Amino acid sequence: MTQQSSDTSLEQFAQVLKQLIEAVTVLAGQEEQMAQAAALSQHHLISGFLNQEQAQLLKLRGLEQKRLRLASLMGWEDLTFQQILEQAEAEQVSLLSPLFTDLNRQIKRLLSARDSADKAIRLRMRELDAAIGAMQGRNPDDVEFSRKNSPSHFQNKYV
Repeated sequence: MTQQSSDTSLEQFAQVLKQLIEAVTVLAGQEEQMAQAAALSQHHLISGFLNQEQAQLLKLRGLEQKRLRLASLMGWEDLTFQQILEQAEAEQVSLLSPLFTDLNRQIKRLLSARDSADKAIRLRMRELDAAIGAMQGRNPDDVEFSRKNSPSHFQNKYV
């Protein structure tokens, strides 16, 4: 790879990282809003948040595919961000390190928001199931709704 194409690929890679940071930040905000809506029993808002979340997840998947393609062009295929920093030249590290740090911070925020939203929604589902059960004459303690065995689809595989 020539120096010019390497520089262009690095710039494109950095640009995709910035777009990923923006997309994850938006997604984290949506999750935080969904958690708040669930906590405040504003169930009518949750459907709208889920639709927005799906659109943002599609965008995120597309950006991730672009990031993987560019990483491959740079010789960083299947490497974590830490491994990339260990292999990169000093000028690349100075460009990429703050982006990786920011992306990692936003991913942690997203995971925390997702966990909060899941907890609030599970609580509301238990309350709803208990209310329905009470109307049907069931014991409210026999609530079976749970997602504790269902893994979250958000994972931080970059660090």
